[in-house]
Amino acid sequence: MNSEFTGKTVIITGASAGVGAACARAFAAQKANLVLSARGKEGLDRIADELSPQCSVLTVAMDVANSEQCMELLAKAEAKFGHIDVLVNNAGMHNRGDLEKLDPADVGAMVDINMRAPIMCGYSLFEASRIRFDCHGGISGWYVSTSRRRNLFWD
Repeated sequence: MNSEFTGKTVIITGASAGVGAACARAFAAQKANLVLSARGKEGLDRIADELSPQCSVLTVAMDVANSEQCMELLAKAEAKFGHIDVLVNNAGMHNRGDLEKLDPADVGAMVDINMRAPIMCGYSLFEASRIRFDCHGGISGWYVSTSRRRNLFWD
């Protein structure tokens, strides 16, 4: 099967379950090179075992709220595949409950992971010119950021 993503390198954060795992399956079906990241190594190993018969897979257990780890993720992707074509910023978290009962540290973590991390990962990618430019000077890569539909403070 030859598709638009055959041989392209796709980084997916939050790839161990849910939307991230579904994105990984879709890109694997198109024979993309996958770089899957999430906090938990076990979940990453499960999805990698499932998809590795279809495509090349690199897993990186990391915290997207840590900008140094984001840079390491990009470096590992380039070291293995030589280039990065797509970044799917999917990692996210939420804590439900009444606002007055939420721990300020939890709110800070939500801001770091849901808002700051996608900005930093995207910035790191563009700053380092890791998305390749085509012959007309335009960006030839893709940048995707998923969004959570759940309300932050109540069910």
